[in-house]
Amino acid sequence: MEEYSSSSIGNTTSMDASETDNAVTSAIVLAVSFMQHVTNPPRSMYQRISVERDRAITNERLMKDYFDPVGPRYNEVNFRRRFRMSSRLFLCIAQDLEREKPYFQQRCGARGRM
Repeated sequence: MEEYSSSSIGNTTSMDASETDNAVTSAIVLAVSFMQHVTNPPRSMYQRISVERDRAITNERLMKDYFDPVGPRYNEVNFRRRFRMSSRLFLCIAQDLEREKPYFQQRCGARGRM
């Protein structure tokens, strides 16, 4: 390894305690100001606007319109025209998916709603 003389390095090898303390203090101040900038950015934070869509009521209306056992609003011909399959086949597929795959099982979301 090469050895450097104190003249080639400068005064860094002969730094006294007060200069070392000042360097450490300034490094800490820079680190703290950086961390404050990262955790609290200077720009304003935008919050999302929650729009209430009445999903539960819409689901009830859809089920009543197509699958009400007493008298659905739309008959089998309308269902077949819209979904290109019979309502019985659709219900069988939906029930099989719900039974086999957890993705298709109804559960509460992050906001605590179904």
